[in-house]
Amino acid sequence: MHNDSTILIKSNSISVYICRSKNDRMEILLLNREESANDEWEVTCANVKPMEMCWQAALNEVRTVTSAVPDRIYSVDMVSTFYDVKTHTIMMEPVFLAFFDYEQDTMPMLPGVGSMWVDAYDAEQHLTLSHEREVLKLIFHEFFTKTPAESQKVYPTRF
Repeated sequence: MHNDSTILIKSNSISVYICRSKNDRMEILLLNREESANDEWEVTCANVKPMEMCWQAALNEVRTVTSAVPDRIYSVDMVSTFYDVKTHTIMMEPVFLAFFDYEQDTMPMLPGVGSMWVDAYDAEQHLTLSHEREVLKLIFHEFFTKTPAESQKVYPTRF
């Protein structure tokens, strides 16, 4: 019997942290999928379609989840890497941050998906996955406490 211990590496998806400004505070949209436990919250992610740029996948995902177009999207300049137990695969996802400059009240109406807006200070305690909590710390430091670099903005497109 041959035991192949190869672990595949996949990079066909992106993750998007969706934020809004509310009462001079930042909030993050968290999702709870039907197939996960009630207390497991996450940010949104999407597969990248053939011939699609990662930032376009991020924009399409935000539009799907919120039914609205964000004011801007930034590349977080980070690739989230984690092990997917179900597929025995190392996943690598470019990370994006979508901003709404106004109080976006739209809640996702996706079948089997719960959602909630959470204050950025409190979001870490709700996220189930450690790699999402680590990314959130970086986002908080680089995007909430500082003005993001213009070179990281990918939407509205500057290309």
